[in-house]
Amino acid sequence: MSRPKKGQEHPREELRNQIKLMAAIGIPHAQMAGVLKMSAETLHRCYKDDLEYGASSANTVVGGKIFEAAKRGESWACTLWAARRMGWRETTEHVVRNLNDPAELEDAQLAYIASNGGAGTAEPASRAKGSDPVH
Repeated sequence: MSRPKKGQEHPREELRNQIKLMAAIGIPHAQMAGVLKMSAETLHRCYKDDLEYGASSANTVVGGKIFEAAKRGESWACTLWAARRMGWRETTEHVVRNLNDPAELEDAQLAYIASNGGAGTAEPASRAKGSDPVH
């Protein structure tokens, strides 16, 4: 990119799309000014909106593509949307309990142990929750 010839003032329409693209992909303003052969001050003064909204314009295009893919039911897009926009997360919870420690047992499990001969006979938590102990 060459410097504007005498009489070519900023802003120059032929630079706007290039500035928007560079802003969209995250090129620092100082580097943009160097590539475009202008001062950072001129870049900020004359192309403020292009710098400010270049990334937003690109995000709108890409976000629209993801949204359209999600509406078509593409699983990758639905997963991405749910994670980023809805805050959903895939989690696995592992509960490790010491069945020899009465503090770790629920009341139903303690009652089951007491009625069936003592420690080592704890009913699995899946059977104890929400059901009566089986005798």
